[in-house]
Amino acid sequence: MDEFHELSAKLSEYLIVRKKQIMTGNLTVSGFDLPLLREAMSSIGTVMEQNEEKRFLVTMVKPGTANRNTAYIVTQLVSGQQVRAVAYAKEGLISMRTSEKACAQMEEAFRRYSR
Repeated sequence: MDEFHELSAKLSEYLIVRKKQIMTGNLTVSGFDLPLLREAMSSIGTVMEQNEEKRFLVTMVKPGTANRNTAYIVTQLVSGQQVRAVAYAKEGLISMRTSEKACAQMEEAFRRYSR
């Protein structure tokens, strides 16, 4: 089973997604727990949902200077050293690379909050 399947399914609860455009990745962090993950994600957007049992968050992020496009990122704390993430943004005819920008913000937040 695809390790990102459950997170992609959660993403689909928030918006209609094109599976080929979902960004996925495993990120290395240092000393993370769920409250710290929430704090890091809250620094870049609005946490829409948290599931303590499955250790995931759904965050809405509005990256870029105009903050017009919205990306959704589902993160799951795999261990204190690893976060699994999926991201998606509905793009118009001209791609604004919203998901990529949101992921870059997430990675920067993880660097700031790593212990």
